Amino acid sequence: MVVVVDDDDAVRDSLRILLETDDISVLTYASGEEFLASHPHARCDCVMLDIHLPGVSGISVLRQLTAAGFDDPVILMTGRPSEAVRVEAERAGALALLLKPLDGDKIFDILDRGIAARRAEQKPEPDRFH
Repeated sequence: MVVVVDDDDAVRDSLRILLETDDISVLTYASGEEFLASHPHARCDCVMLDIHLPGVSGISVLRQLTAAGFDDPVILMTGRPSEAVRVEAERAGALALLLKPLDGDKIFDILDRGIAARRAEQKPEPDRFH
């Protein structure tokens, strides 16, 4: 199960379709608040979280999840990369920071690594933050 949180309908739909073609179950949310309010406490395999959300930012969502003991891998996504965003994502404990437009092969590579580590009950090594 992968959770996708992005305010852009097209991004959510595209990721859902891409992941479902690989037989991955997907839950989607349009905002950080919606995700935090309705996120099932059962563990998912990974969360894909847009940084630039209206209201609560993706970084804030990640920090709230971490503070609550959530330790599943989180992949942050942004269409507005900067050095400050890269540093903030790394410090917040993201597994990876993906740049939009998203690369399907890169998504599957990072998901495979994060999910494999989770299933082995290990903390996955973060992707190299460029």
